[in-house]
Amino acid sequence: MKISYDKWFTKLEYTPRNGQRAFLEAVQRGHRYAALFAFPLAGKSWGAARIVGPHLLSHDEHIWIFAPTYELGSKEFGYIWNDLITTGFLQMASAKHFDKRGGNMAVEFPWGSFVKVVSADNPTGLR
Repeated sequence: MKISYDKWFTKLEYTPRNGQRAFLEAVQRGHRYAALFAFPLAGKSWGAARIVGPHLLSHDEHIWIFAPTYELGSKEFGYIWNDLITTGFLQMASAKHFDKRGGNMAVEFPWGSFVKVVSADNPTGLR
């Protein structure tokens, strides 16, 4: 399924930077794994989080944020959380948790899509 980012970006008043645009183009070409490498404060986390949002609106999309600690994973998750609030989709979630201290960060939708943070803080959760 081809995902349209234009409406999502317009709603969030977001215009991708050059590196973020290249990352988005790689995702749109269908690459299963994509990475964005850049200097500090280039918007890597923010850009990646903005690309994830529309995928959560598709049927049965599973998105995992892997991080060494829950604290580090909370940055990207927080961006996604705020985007879902801004667009009004967070209220449609069947389960939503943003507890970085307890390591419970997840948003699940009735149509099977979810985003979850997993960490080396809890190695059994990585399986």
